[in-house]
Amino acid sequence: MLNDNIIKPVMTIEKNKAGKSNLAENIYNKDANTSNAWKVGTIRNSLLNADFSSISNVQTEDQMYYQLYDDKGNLLQNKAKQDIPTTTIWGYHQTLPIAQVQGITYSELMQIFGLSTSPAAYLSLDIVKSLISTKT
Repeated sequence: MLNDNIIKPVMTIEKNKAGKSNLAENIYNKDANTSNAWKVGTIRNSLLNADFSSISNVQTEDQMYYQLYDDKGNLLQNKAKQDIPTTTIWGYHQTLPIAQVQGITYSELMQIFGLSTSPAAYLSLDIVKSLISTKT
């Protein structure tokens, strides 16, 4: 993971002013869409009644799932613990987000536009293609 320049820590424990501790864990997965680079797959936080006597005893719940990336490592689909998916479309040569749609998966959105569900399919959208041709 160090060779992939991962900046986000794997695990952090913070203590607030009241002396309560919180454990946050970032779970990384290799992503085939990004040449097997490590990407955050899930973020977990400790529960309020967590026992910190040993890290293995800490009870956690998943907070966010990062489900799909494109070939540039841009996040295309994530889902919060409430099971509401969010899809992001990238433009300007895949450098900036141009649209974010909540309540629909990437696959569902691509099917609406009559495209395949591959992570590169959104590059065929007219709005994405027009933003490529306007940037110099």
